[in-house]
Order: sequence, then C-alpha cells, then structure tokens
Amino acid sequence: ESMSRVFNHVSQKVNNTVVHITSTKIIQRRRREMGPSFPFDDDFLRHFFPEGPSRRGMPMPQRQPETRVGLGSGVVIDPNGYIVTNNHVVDGADEVTVIFSDGRKYKPEWIRTDKYSDLALIKINAKNLSSLTFANSEKVRVGDWVFAVGNPFGLDNTVTQGIVSYVGRGLTLANYSNYIQTDAAINPGNSGGPLVNYRGQIIGLNTAIVSRTASFAGIGFAIPANTVKFVVNQLKKSKEVVRSYLGVTIQDLDAGVAKSFNLNSTHGSLISGVKPGSPASKGGIKVEDVILKFNGITVKNSDHLKDLVAQTTPGSTVEVDVWRNKKNVKLKITLQRMPKKYFDQKPSWFSGQSAPQSQELELPGMGITVITLNDELAQKYKQNGLKGALIINVKPLSEAASVGLSEGDLIMKIQDKTITTAEDVQKMLKKYPLKNGVRLFVRSPGGGQRFIFIKSE
Repeated sequence: ESMSRVFNHVSQKVNNTVVHITSTKIIQRRRREMGPSFPFDDDFLRHFFPEGPSRRGMPMPQRQPETRVGLGSGVVIDPNGYIVTNNHVVDGADEVTVIFSDGRKYKPEWIRTDKYSDLALIKINAKNLSSLTFANSEKVRVGDWVFAVGNPFGLDNTVTQGIVSYVGRGLTLANYSNYIQTDAAINPGNSGGPLVNYRGQIIGLNTAIVSRTASFAGIGFAIPANTVKFVVNQLKKSKEVVRSYLGVTIQDLDAGVAKSFNLNSTHGSLISGVKPGSPASKGGIKVEDVILKFNGITVKNSDHLKDLVAQTTPGSTVEVDVWRNKKNVKLKITLQRMPKKYFDQKPSWFSGQSAPQSQELELPGMGITVITLNDELAQKYKQNGLKGALIINVKPLSEAASVGLSEGDLIMKIQDKTITTAEDVQKMLKKYPLKNGVRLFVRSPGGGQRFIFIKSE
C-alpha cells in the first residue's frame, strides 16, 4: 500500500506537466494523371524526363502535397512556458502544436534545437504552468525505481514503472549518447516525455527503444537530466549551444586492453589520438593515456567523458587524472570552445613518411597477411603520410577477424613499440606471444584509431 501511495503521488505531480506535441510536415508527392502505371519511382522517371515531357501525349506526374503528422511528448520545465522535447520530434516540421491534457492548445513562439544531443526547447505564451525540476543524473544508480511518462500511441498521460537497467549506455543516435537505460515501458509517442524518480524529479528524457517490433521490449533509453539541463539553459538564452572540447579521439576499454595497460577495471576513457594545438595537446595528454577522473569525477566511459568535457565552461582549467606507464599522473587542462562543425571533421592526427616496398608476410597465428605501407597502398586505403604494417588479408574465423580487424587496417603499434614495417610485426609477436595476448594500435582506412587486444586460445 505504501508503494501505491508513492506511485499515486508521482503520477499526480507529473500529470499536468506532460504534453502532446504534434508535428505536421508537408511532403511533395507526384500524382499520375491519364498515364499508364509505371513499376518504378518518380525519381527514375525524372532521370529520363528532366523537363517533364509527356509520354505519348499523356501528362507526366504532377506534384501532389501530402501531410504527415507525427506524435511525441514533451514536459514543462519552467512555469513561464518552456517545454523540452526531442529534436527528432520537431525536426523538419512545417507546423508544431503543443496540447495539454485538459485540451488547451498552443502554437510555439519559437523552437530552438540542438541536433548533437537530440534535444529541442519550445517556448509557448503561457504563465503559471505546472512544471518539473531536474535531479542530478550523476547520482542515478542501477536498480533505482523510475517512471516513464508520455503519450504512447497518442494515449494521454500514460505512466509506466520500472527500474534503471544501466547507466552510461553508448548508442549511435547522437554525438552525445551517454544514455540511461530502463525497463519502464516506452513506446512510439513517448519520445520527449520525462523519466522521473520517486520524488517526481526528471532524471532523463525518454528518447529511444530497442525492439524488433518498434514497440516495448523492455529496453528504453533516456538522455540524462544533467545533459538536458545544460542544453536547455543555453537554448533559453541563445539559438546555439556552446560546448568545450579536448581535441582527442577516445575509446572504451575492454578487459583485454585494460589488462594490457595494467588496469584492473574497464572504467575510464583511452586516448587513441591527440589533435595538435588542441587543449589536450597543450595540457600534456598523450596517446595511450587513460583518463580516469575529470575534475574529480570518476569517468565511467568515453561517452561520459564527452558529456563532462562538453558541459564545462570554455576557458575553465580542470584537473585530469590519467593512467600513464602504470602510474597515476595529474594534468591541468585549460578547455577551449568547440569549433563549429567539429563533429563533421574526420581526425587525421598522425604524420610520417611512407616506408619502402617490402614483401608480404603471412602471420598464421593471427590469421592476417601484412605488408609494409608504401605510397601506392597508402593512396588506395587512405592511409597517406603514415607508417606501419598494412593488413591486406584477413582469414575468416581467425583471431584477427573475431576482434574486428579487416583489410586496409594499419598496424601502427604493438604494445609500446612503434611499427614501421611488416617485419616489425613478426618480431613483436615473437617477443609477445599471442597465447598471452597482445595490444595493437590500429588505424582504419581514412581515419578512426583504436586499440585492440588479441589473444589466441
């Protein structure tokens, strides 16, 4: 009975703060008149009839508008008419309407969006609205009771209950993807609604589900409240969200890679590239450093680090704890404002000269064939200006295939040894037998550096 009273209290508190958001988009379609029915797209027709001539005197397809209506949710976060939702709920809409549970309808005064976090802020002309406050999502723990509130399938103010299943789940939905995972039922239409704790505070914004049927399957994701609060506080004042950056490429640690660095935990973020002239470079961060703490906060994983950096004011000097050469090292880093279109730039932060031609070397233990990188191969596999051993063949079902190595990958380091030739790989595998496991530093064709731990059974 006491649990029921908690659920009742939360439901009543949240009920008047969650809204429907309908987005209308006009799609230009083509309508066929008098002509035959063609078994292919209008795009295909346009290729042959760019000026739109008729076929045998019959009119070609004419544009016919079609209206598409999307349904989502939002939550009032300020009594003066500020509502937060997902960017994907309103993105590209020609018209947006906010509808309260009592039937009141509002057209937004303005909508500001941040595609990098998939968040949007809507301002309506209203006062004295019921609103919710944000909890500190850094304190959310697996097993916490939570409630997902929204309008699934357009059904008003539906409350579902569950627990936090995972904290810091990385997904490829947005550039910032440090999601809270929950088993509270989330369905289409819930996007943009709040995930709240038993006090009725927002701990996240419901964003996505994983399901084979596009409906509830026990796995839903919410953007953490701290990220939402950071973004909307800026969107209230400006159309642009200002973030800080380090200027590094990073990856998560798996058990093998962590062990190769003498770490007994996979917490932290491993540096696989440092941009010259960046805050990280100026502050002394190096490739192979593992960032364990950022400004006193323990780093869970790479997505967590991205959030912590982004949400620190540009110009701030922070203390970063890194694991380097089996020791803890403290660094002072002065953050800078993230350049525009930063996420559209592909890192290419290594330089060197191409090595001379060598013979192919087959390494049966790993299941790969390597060759020293030369100018021709560098051009082919977009590895220009680098040194290393290029993988030109990977055997199916081999150890290399199982860890994701593929043709065109460039081996640049094995353990702490820089690799410049195919022969270097052979020598290092004699020094570090695969049965004990070995760490590789690899660059994919065209960019993307990562550490890989490989071990033969």
